Amino acid sequence: MKVNTREKIIKAAIHEFAIKGYEQATTRDILLQAGANVAAINYYFKGKKGLYVEILLHIVELVREQFRDVYPEYMLLKATMPNPKKSREMLKKCIRKFVELICSDRFSVDLGMIYIHEYTQASPYFETLSKGLNEIYFPWCVALLQDASEGALSEKEANLQTVMMFSEIFSVLTRKEVILKVMGWQDYNQEAINEILSIIYRNINIK
Repeated sequence: MKVNTREKIIKAAIHEFAIKGYEQATTRDILLQAGANVAAINYYFKGKKGLYVEILLHIVELVREQFRDVYPEYMLLKATMPNPKKSREMLKKCIRKFVELICSDRFSVDLGMIYIHEYTQASPYFETLSKGLNEIYFPWCVALLQDASEGALSEKEANLQTVMMFSEIFSVLTRKEVILKVMGWQDYNQEAINEILSIIYRNINIK
């Protein structure tokens, strides 16, 4: 299938932004990698900012699509809290959804690095990612974790544990190839994903 100029620029930009972050990546290097002319980024994206924001929105959409069927379930559960047993089940389902996404080909290591760049050296467009994802999914996990703990965790402790949980999940993403080699896996099949999940569940004391 023929790849058009717009797609080539996006692919090159994802790689450049992943390696260098927003500030250090240059349109010159992106265009050079994409084999496109100087006017192409302005034509398709109205500049570097537009290109970067489109990539952040792509990350948001990947996660939202992964969780589209979970949202109604969560809202029903939220209305019945406290419900520790169902909260544990829902929390495990949410973690599984995240792990399955980052272990898939849809969510590349480069996209994961852009996500991590935003949380370590935020660009001026961090809000695009934050509002699109964390203001929704992060509070879900905090609420589920706190309810699942049956009062053992305060809201503050649940927030911290959720931060640590997400750090662990995204460490899988940034070390996908290393994990395959260490574990001797050919790919991230369901058995491999289940092994990763068992460790994450154990670390947050969810059975």
